[in-house]
Amino acid sequence: MEKLVKKLFLFFLIIVFSPFLVAQEDEGLVLGERDPFRPPAYIEDTQKPPVNDKITDESIEAIRRWPLQVYKPIAVIWDVSDPKVMVLDANNVMHLLKKNYRIGNQNGIVTEINEGEIVVNENNVPHVIKIDKGTTK
Repeated sequence: MEKLVKKLFLFFLIIVFSPFLVAQEDEGLVLGERDPFRPPAYIEDTQKPPVNDKITDESIEAIRRWPLQVYKPIAVIWDVSDPKVMVLDANNVMHLLKKNYRIGNQNGIVTEINEGEIVVNENNVPHVIKIDKGTTK
């Protein structure tokens, strides 16, 4: 019984004092100190965007330069034999896309163009991007 109490006490101490054992060398803090106004490092790591979202290589064509979430569809021509969609990128440059065109920095392909949305297949995962009704007139 006494061993169990000691183990539980040690476990409690580890849980309580583990945030103070994290070293943050980039801020010049001493081991055991942490900025109380910033979230712990394990939370900050989950909030960081993927590395390739920040890279904007000018040699890559604009429609494949940024992540898919940056592009905003503003108009769809869908009731024709070859539907098209107008998309704005991060620099507010308009692109006219058809089915099977590439979009985004993760090799997304436009698979469907419907009345108020487009479907982009990115790494075998379909993403439905709806047109914001506030941007159309």
